[in-house]
Amino acid sequence: MAKLVLLSFLAFSLVLFGCAGFPFGEEQAEQQQEQEEQEEQMPEQVEEEQEMPEQEEQPPPVPQVPEEEQAEEQEQAEPKELINIYGLLKVGQGIDFQEGKVFLDDIWNYDELQPAIISLKDPNEGLVRQVQLFEFNEAKYESASGRDFWIYVGQTAAGYDIDVKWAKIYAMESKDSSYKFEKELYQDFIGNHSVGSLPREQVFGSRIAKGLLEKGQMLAAGQEIYIGFDDLSKYPEAENPALLSIYGPTMLHLDSAKVPERHSYSYSLNGEYYAIYVSATGTGELTEKRWAAVDVFHAGSGYLEPGRLYFAENNTWEKPAGMKVADITIIGNASKKDSTREFYLKLVDYGELKGDGEFAVIDVLDEDDYHTDRGIVQKDVPMLVTNKYDKTYSVWLEEITTGTPTVKLELYRYN
Repeated sequence: MAKLVLLSFLAFSLVLFGCAGFPFGEEQAEQQQEQEEQEEQMPEQVEEEQEMPEQEEQPPPVPQVPEEEQAEEQEQAEPKELINIYGLLKVGQGIDFQEGKVFLDDIWNYDELQPAIISLKDPNEGLVRQVQLFEFNEAKYESASGRDFWIYVGQTAAGYDIDVKWAKIYAMESKDSSYKFEKELYQDFIGNHSVGSLPREQVFGSRIAKGLLEKGQMLAAGQEIYIGFDDLSKYPEAENPALLSIYGPTMLHLDSAKVPERHSYSYSLNGEYYAIYVSATGTGELTEKRWAAVDVFHAGSGYLEPGRLYFAENNTWEKPAGMKVADITIIGNASKKDSTREFYLKLVDYGELKGDGEFAVIDVLDEDDYHTDRGIVQKDVPMLVTNKYDKTYSVWLEEITTGTPTVKLELYRYN
C-alpha cells in the first residue's frame, strides 16, 4: 500500500512538472539568453554612437528670387555713374549723352546776346523739342528712363560770315563743379573782372609771339601752339570780340574762344600755360578787312586758370622826351615813307576801333622792300619797330584824314 502511494505521488509530480514547469523553464532560458545577448551588444552600440560626428544644424532654405528682380536690386544697390558731356559744336553738330542727344541748329545772329538754337532728341534722334538758349542758360531734359539732364550753353559765337558759328554746350546729369566753374568764369568776364592795369608782360609773363591778323590768318607761338583768327563777332557791336581758334603741334583743333579787346583767354597744353591776349580789333576802311592784334604770353604754372577770360589794360605808354626822331606823313596806301633810311613804313589800312578811336595798320619794309613786320598803331598805344641793327623805335599815330587817306605819324627812339 505504501509503495502504491509513493508511485502515485511520483506520477503526479511528473505530470505537474511536465505540463507546467518544464516548458516554462525553456522560455525563461530563451529570454535570459536574449537578454544576455542584448547586454553584450549594448556597449558596441554606445561606442558607435559616441564615434559618430555630430551633424551641424542646417539653416532654413532661402527662397529663390527671380533673376529679373535680382538684377533690379543689384542696379538699385550700385550707384549709377553720372553722365557729364561737353562739346564745342558747330552748326549741325551734336553730342550723344547715352540717354539722348543735343544738336546745335543755329546761332541767332540778329541779337546782341546771340542765343543758340538747339534740338533735344531721344537716343534714336527723334525730336523731343527745340529750344532757344542764351549764353550761360540751361534747359531741362527728362529721358525716357526717367533720368534728368540739364543742357547748358556757355559761350556762343557768330561772325560776320555765316561759316563761323559755334557754341560750348554741356549735357549734365548733375550741376557739378564744371558747370559752376563755367558759370563763374563768364560772370567774371561779364563783370570785367580785372587783374590790374599792369603792363601785359607783368600780368601774363613773357611774350612769345605777336601778330596783327586778318581773317583766316594764323599766329605761331613756337612749335607747340597756334592761334587762328576766324572772324570778328558781329555782336556786341560796341566790342567786336575776336573769334579765335587754338591748335596743337599737329594742327589739331583744340579749342575756340570769343575774346573782346583788352582781354586774355588762358589755355593749358602739355603742362604749359598760355595767355592769348587781344589788344585791338577793327574793320578797315580801305580793305574792309577785319583785323585783330594778338599777343601770346607764356604764363607761370597755376597762375592762370585754363579757360578763363582775364581783363587787363594796355601798357601805359608815354612819349619819351627828347627822343623824337622824325615826323612821318604817308599819303595813300600805295606809297611808302623812308623814315630813317633803315626801314620804310607803308599804310595798309585804317579805321575805327570800337570805343578806342582810330587805328592804322602799318607794314614795315627793309631797304630791299622785304616785309619784316606788320602792326597796329593807335593814338595812345604805339607800334614798336626793330631794325636790322636791333634798334627799336616807337611809332605814334597823330592824325588820320579820309578821302585820299593821309596818316601822320611820329617816330621816337625806344632804346
